Amino acid sequence: MINAAAYHSGKFLQETELLDSSQYCPWCDFAGTRTRVLSLQQHPDVYLLECPRCHAVSSSSVATDTALVEYYRTYYSEDKDVRVTCGSSLRLAAHICRHASVSIGSNSISVLDFGGGDGSIAYAIALELSRHSNAPIDILVIDHNNRVVIPAHPRITLSPAATLQQVEPGRQFDLILASAVLEHLPQPAKVTRQLLNMLSSGGYFYARTPYVVPLLRLLDLMHLSYDFTFPGHFHDLGQEFWENIVPTLGMDTRQWKVVRSRPSIVETSLQDNIPRTLISYCLKAPWWLMRRLYPYTGGWEVFVRRTQLR
Repeated sequence: MINAAAYHSGKFLQETELLDSSQYCPWCDFAGTRTRVLSLQQHPDVYLLECPRCHAVSSSSVATDTALVEYYRTYYSEDKDVRVTCGSSLRLAAHICRHASVSIGSNSISVLDFGGGDGSIAYAIALELSRHSNAPIDILVIDHNNRVVIPAHPRITLSPAATLQQVEPGRQFDLILASAVLEHLPQPAKVTRQLLNMLSSGGYFYARTPYVVPLLRLLDLMHLSYDFTFPGHFHDLGQEFWENIVPTLGMDTRQWKVVRSRPSIVETSLQDNIPRTLISYCLKAPWWLMRRLYPYTGGWEVFVRRTQLR
């Protein structure tokens, strides 16, 4: 079994644990026929379906709330101090800071880490930003995980919340992170739209998602089994999808612009997984020559900037 994710595995769900989501695309509400791509499980059957309008690939069924609670109950290993799905928070933080030019001259910097686990990535970003600014940095981590980083830096504060509904209405953020989380949401469009609306003028939104379906198709042709990590993952999102995310969500392209769309940073490091890291670099490298003609990158990332407020 070849696993499509570095940190978790899938789970077979019974009929009573599934909710049908095949009638419309959960991203753009397209109600026509979506192409059946791959089988995720049989009896009961769950498939990946590709939307011809927005190019999102999503599962034909999603898990019930009860099944999701059970699945995520052991999502983070209890014996690990850091609870994020990334090999190196510092490396990812430096990468995000290079491409999201958060205004360091402002009176304060506000960061929202949606689905951020223990907030390690956001805290690492704050530490990087603090090297270039004396402004206070406030981090809000939205996650059901109840163990978060305790900041040791005097100008960095971090507070947790369980849901977006707990965020003060009208609050704006200079940087919003949705790293390896949107693929987990049964109904992602509303949440993504809400996150983009919470950006301040000039603020950046960062998302990182799996883009493994082209690779899984090859494995399927070779009769090799694979684990898409359903029901942890419901969606597979690549270049065609992300570069049209603003109109897909029905938002104003004059206000929000995709400023960077590339194969995602390799999520593992040589320190924690040498074979997987080397394979990931080899898979992503041809895209830089072939671009749109090469889909076998394994993951995608996007930076969206809000250019103006209404």
